[in-house]
Order: sequence, then C-alpha cells, then structure tokens
Amino acid sequence: MKSQNPYHMFEVVEFLNSIYPLSQECLHHLEKVVKFKEIVRGDTLLEIGEVNRNLYFIKSGALHCYYYVKDKTVSDWFFLEGETVVSIGSFYDQVPSEDSIVALEDCELYYITKDEYDFINKTFLEFNFIARVLLEKYLKVFHEHARIIRKTAAVDRYNVVLKKMPELVQRIQVGPLATWLNMEPETLSRMRGRRE
Repeated sequence: MKSQNPYHMFEVVEFLNSIYPLSQECLHHLEKVVKFKEIVRGDTLLEIGEVNRNLYFIKSGALHCYYYVKDKTVSDWFFLEGETVVSIGSFYDQVPSEDSIVALEDCELYYITKDEYDFINKTFLEFNFIARVLLEKYLKVFHEHARIIRKTAAVDRYNVVLKKMPELVQRIQVGPLATWLNMEPETLSRMRGRRE
C-alpha cells in the first residue's frame, strides 16, 4: 500500500465540476487537503466497529461494502470508478461502523477527512450544494434498489441490474452480487450461464 499527496486531481475536479462549477478558492483549498492512496485487492478500507473518518473518491478499482446477518455476509453496495464512498451512518455521525468496506480490485483513491469535509461544506457554498446533490442521488439509488428487492422476482432483479448496471455483472463475483440481489449464488450462476 502506498500513500502520498495527490499528484493529479483531474478526475475529482471533473466529477465535482460536472455537478456544479467550483470556485478557484475552493479548488485551491482542495488541492491542499485532498490525499491519495493505493490499496490492493483484498485490503480492508474500513472495519466493522471502526469509525469512518474519510470520504473517498475512486479513481480506479472497485470496493465492496457489506455487513453481517447471523454470521452471513450481506452485500450493501458496490462502488466503482467515479463514485464517492463512505459508510453512511458512521461517516456522518462519526460512530462505529456496522459496515466493512473491502477492495474487490486494486484501487486508486482520493480522500478527505471528515473534519475537512465539514470545513469545506461550511466555507464553500458550491461544495455544500454538490454534497447535497450527491446525498440525494444516493438516497434515490438506494431506495430504488430496496424496491427492486421487495417487489420483483429473482430473475427480474438480475435483468434490471444487467440493463441498468451491466458493469456490476461483469466485474463483481457471484457470491457478493447474489447477496446484494437477495438470491442464492447458485441461482445467479444459472442465470449468468443462460445469458452466456
């Protein structure tokens, strides 16, 4: 694992500017406080019981957020390039996490601390607006996923993900993806086999 100051923030700036343009003052501040980290497949970014003190942005790679129900791993979400990553309850309330976040692939990550995140939100209105837009986006996505799980049959769940998020089907292993879709791994394997 290697950590250093960010050597190139193009992806972060492009991502934020696509939501709302950053002022030069905000951009200069981000250049001072954003850090860069590389982790390899299998590395744990956040342990269950640990407080999530950083907000991450994925330059490359994939992360898996999961928790346990009766000693069984349950996938909460998958994060790919161009997405922000936190354990929501832990990061915003600074309490021990009920989630674990693990690298499914080698990852390049930019990140800021919770203290910096709060400071930037209070200091730069455009960043505050961007943060709100992202919260609303993820709230809608999580809500839609919850409805898919409750209202559709397993085969329909798989087809929805295949249509809306094909990259997940291509990159995520059967086991984690099956728990996210609330189906048995064998069922998902058969569906994938029929598609192929």
